[in-house]
Amino acid sequence: MGFLDHSTNNIVVDAVLTDRGRQMISEGNLDIDGYVFYDDEVDYTLIQKYGRVIGKEKIEKNTPVFEASTNQDYGVKYALTSGQGIEYLGSLPYRPAIDNAIIKSSTSTSTYPTSVQVTVNVTSADIDKLTNSIVSNPGALMVNYDSRFLQLTTGTQVIASPSWTSTSFNTHTFEAKDSGSSLTQYHQNGAVRVPITVSTEYGFSSTVYVTVQY
Repeated sequence: MGFLDHSTNNIVVDAVLTDRGRQMISEGNLDIDGYVFYDDEVDYTLIQKYGRVIGKEKIEKNTPVFEASTNQDYGVKYALTSGQGIEYLGSLPYRPAIDNAIIKSSTSTSTYPTSVQVTVNVTSADIDKLTNSIVSNPGALMVNYDSRFLQLTTGTQVIASPSWTSTSFNTHTFEAKDSGSSLTQYHQNGAVRVPITVSTEYGFSSTVYVTVQY
């Protein structure tokens, strides 16, 4: 969803489904029960540079507003919160040992493995901060990755009802996707560095990287 025109008092909002959303609605499985606002395009350093009054005016008048995209891989990242009951906004870490792992496609002759396992893992202190800062609970966990280069073979992309009394959630297995070999415009020395991000509905997130060697 995005704003088409915010230059007048008439605000025009464009709402579209991603490719995944269209697939779900064609299967009869799309059930929208909420929404989140994001502010990825806002440059808050203007407040620091010009002060609250002038900085706010510059943001409102000069910020280019994102349009809605049907590609889920280019989704926005920084969710807004209401502030009510929010005492802490931090990170939700993956197990850091896999960060910057290297895997290979089946067409590669390199000696790297073809898959990597990622476990969503937080500390007890993180969970205390999360559950104390959000009214009710931090919501579902979402695992986002670039499906052009990676495929999820174990685990689910959405952990709908995680147990927030546990420090370890689902283990995910990612394999290199052979079809990414044709996207040479993204390659650097025959490889692509792909981010994997886990986040909650309220904006807590953390990212690790996997390099796919073609």
